[in-house]
Amino acid sequence: MFYAKDGLGNWVRADEVIGATNSGPYFCPKCEQVLQFKAGTKRRPYFAHQISSVNQMSKGESSQHRLAKEDLYQNLSQSGYQVRMEVDLKKVDRRADLLIEDQAKLYSWEIQYALLSSSDSRAREEDHLQVGCQLIWLLGQDSPHYRYNKCVLDRLTNFMTYHQQLGWFVAYYQGAQLPLKLVALDLWGKPYRSYLIQPADYLHLLGDLGRNYQLGHPQRPLANPNIRVEAFIKRCLLSRNACDRKLLIFLYQHGTSLQSLPVKIFQWQRKLLFFKQDLWQVLTYLYVLGPKLPTRERHQAVLDQLDFRPHARANCGLYLDFISWLEGQGFY
Repeated sequence: MFYAKDGLGNWVRADEVIGATNSGPYFCPKCEQVLQFKAGTKRRPYFAHQISSVNQMSKGESSQHRLAKEDLYQNLSQSGYQVRMEVDLKKVDRRADLLIEDQAKLYSWEIQYALLSSSDSRAREEDHLQVGCQLIWLLGQDSPHYRYNKCVLDRLTNFMTYHQQLGWFVAYYQGAQLPLKLVALDLWGKPYRSYLIQPADYLHLLGDLGRNYQLGHPQRPLANPNIRVEAFIKRCLLSRNACDRKLLIFLYQHGTSLQSLPVKIFQWQRKLLFFKQDLWQVLTYLYVLGPKLPTRERHQAVLDQLDFRPHARANCGLYLDFISWLEGQGFY
């Protein structure tokens, strides 16, 4: 969060804290817990809850989590599966919310309401793989941490699954006796379709997961022809955004600038599913490197400049296909 309150109840903006005489403490306006002030090099300053505070705030979610496990346990048991709840995976010191053995395969269901970092989610997946168990993520639809908006893509991509027919999707637990909801995301990081599916049918779907990632034919995004280019360039030059700063350094090293780019590039203001850079930034890298390198080397050089969202399953081949598709669309 970018705003907090000080000890006197005054509102404080995070980017005003650096160099200020008041060094805290700062408090959350909602729960009144003490906040940590964060000022890194890759993003603008912000306030964050301490781990103990997050746990305190999540007490109301523990009952949600317990009821969700019990509901899924009943649902899957009635569908004929042998289900065990709260099973210790002793070799890796983990506990599965629900454990199912089906046709000699082990499936661990994990219902996630609390905020979980990408490193923690990846560690859980790797630990489950060590004991030959496929981890199935379900996000609590009522959790404030995983409601879709363009600012939480990094959180959602931790839990994405790929299917050759559905593409990339995130699975949500909606509530007792309700079907699961699969939200498919397009390559621009936006939900484009939802599917309702019973837990038992979802288990069958997971048995048919493809690992041969295919780009398919992404829908061409809409341009924003009304963008005020001069004002936009000025914002980029004054930005504290790490991706903007990285691009400016790249342009300087290649003897060019934002002002030298084709105006059309700036019209493509879209987020991307795989990369933290916006579409116009990826197109800029392609444009600058275009005349200097052969096609394959150029695409790889663009990838080397980009920052990937924390999604462990995606592979480089898919990224290269996407860069190749972008270049063939005549965006600039």
